[in-house]
Amino acid sequence: NEIGICGFNDLEMMAVANPGISSVHTHRLQIGQQAMSMMDAALTGSGPDPSVIDVGFDMIARQSTNRAAR
Repeated sequence: NEIGICGFNDLEMMAVANPGISSVHTHRLQIGQQAMSMMDAALTGSGPDPSVIDVGFDMIARQSTNRAAR
């Protein structure tokens, strides 16, 4: 049996772990900026437009999910 490990938010320790741990990298600064814009719009009486914003993500593949690297 084989298992792969994948983290979330691509914290620094993921890259220096042995083996390196794959991770989903989220764009936290952009998420915060969008949240503040939406909050500002709500406070001034206009609703957020659009109400759902996709800021995307990146998949950082490291040895924890790379069969050839093991």
